[in-house]
Amino acid sequence: MFHRSNGRPPATLNLTHTKQTGIDDARHSGLTAEERGNWILMTSDRCLCSAQCFRHAGWKNERSRVFDAMKLAGCSRNRLSAFAKCGSNVWICTVDSDPNQLALLGNYCRDRLCLPCANARAATVRSNLVDFVRNKTLRLVTLTLQSSTSPLKDQLDHLYASFRRLRHCNAWATTVTGGAAFLEITFNGKTGLWHPHLHVILESGYFHQSMLSDLWRTASRGSFVVHITLARNTDNVAQYVTKYVTKGIHTHGIPTLHKLAEAIAALAGRRLALTFGSWVGTPLTSVANPHLLTPMEPLDCILKEASHGSTTAILTLLKYGRLLHREHAPAPHPP
Repeated sequence: MFHRSNGRPPATLNLTHTKQTGIDDARHSGLTAEERGNWILMTSDRCLCSAQCFRHAGWKNERSRVFDAMKLAGCSRNRLSAFAKCGSNVWICTVDSDPNQLALLGNYCRDRLCLPCANARAATVRSNLVDFVRNKTLRLVTLTLQSSTSPLKDQLDHLYASFRRLRHCNAWATTVTGGAAFLEITFNGKTGLWHPHLHVILESGYFHQSMLSDLWRTASRGSFVVHITLARNTDNVAQYVTKYVTKGIHTHGIPTLHKLAEAIAALAGRRLALTFGSWVGTPLTSVANPHLLTPMEPLDCILKEASHGSTTAILTLLKYGRLLHREHAPAPHPP
């Protein structure tokens, strides 16, 4: 059973805004035709009323639904507040080691359910793994469970326990050096059943699929569907991480708030990524060498200037627009 958080009324998520792009003014602001085209493309699904709207515009309707499901699942007020404020108070900063390089600091929730934060975390995991696995022999594995009508929490408990038993098998221990495993959850709208599974990157010797299937059948006590393939190169690993490893939960594929709340509750306190064997201790989501930054100007000010057709502001956003979906540190105090 799911419930709203106790205590004060739950936080609210304000998604109302008026779309502003500044492109009408920009036609006469000295931009080239290519720059105007890029600006129209950048703002096609975003408004410039605030940094927060700009960050979340691509999924604002789904974000509202996720927020409602979080309340239904009884998430804490602090978590709801952080989710609602994600992307606020963002500052454009210079990197102290290279004043020509810019970065962003802001209030980011880093919640596993927040799409921009998940994408930022995915980029970090991908970068860390690609650097770590160079010159290693790797295999990409998918471990699935038989379809079940059991609650998702019970299925996840069973999946994780099965994976622990698999790692304790002699054949696994003598073949696998280490690796990383990542949880993915999908929902079959036709059957109404959950489909939790693990995507695993293995540093190992040769593993025949039939052998792995037999090991998984024993460890999972009945499930036998597995897939294993050799990673040809680090680019292959990067593509795998991008496509599978950092998806986590597909909120848009879960049709009802009740089911989405069930998934949120089932994931509470559960690791979505884990390392094992010789990979234990490998940093997946931490930034290796964070830069020292000096705040320059609030992003909201630049967005406002751009909405009024400022050439300088528009060119700044075009040049550094890729930063707007990266996750950095908490927002600085104004200088």
